Amino acid sequence: MGFYTKNGGLIGSGTIEQATGVHDIVASQIHGGIGLVDYTQITNTSALAFSYFAMPSGPRTMLNYITSFGVTQSSQNTNTSSWSSGYDSITATATPITTNNYFSSGNVDIIKGDGTSGDYMDWVIFYFKGQLGDFDGYFSGSGNAWLAGEDLRSGATNGSSVTVGRVWGYEGSTGWNVLYLLSLSTSLQSSKESNWWNSGTTVTSGAGKYTAYDNLNITHFGFSVGTS
Repeated sequence: MGFYTKNGGLIGSGTIEQATGVHDIVASQIHGGIGLVDYTQITNTSALAFSYFAMPSGPRTMLNYITSFGVTQSSQNTNTSSWSSGYDSITATATPITTNNYFSSGNVDIIKGDGTSGDYMDWVIFYFKGQLGDFDGYFSGSGNAWLAGEDLRSGATNGSSVTVGRVWGYEGSTGWNVLYLLSLSTSLQSSKESNWWNSGTTVTSGAGKYTAYDNLNITHFGFSVGTS
């Protein structure tokens, strides 16, 4: 912890997380909101790993971002460059929880295929690292990390070291909010589940989509994994 300045004036204190410069304090930290680096909501879930990213063209809702590529749950992976590389690829802003190495790549590919031709439904929404070729088949392999999986699994378990995934969204007045909760070894939150692509059908507890996914305009989104 330490004090830091902007434009010559003392504006606050906090952890300097980037070697390239100090973190600016966002307006919410000054005016009584919840700061971007306040991870209380995440640590309250006993997360073993957490990484977050700036929302492209934010603030916007996660639903707006995910549907902006023209993909739906019925889209087919044709192994074109968009599918093989991901429709978007973003470098992490920070990875502040690293007990599990799920997010060690420091990157997320958005809507990514398995790198092969002919298996048209073999694709995931959030790919961090791991073996390509069969997302369902490799979901339990060590070093494999993705969320909103192919079809039969909601995500990879990195060698069965995690069982639950969460998608988070940050907004200044409310802090980090759960957007989606995934039970990784089930099929219920796979990429072929229509709630990723359409508004409505939300939950207030347990696994599934939360209203913030549809409605909350966020500046950052993040991911956590754990066992609860």
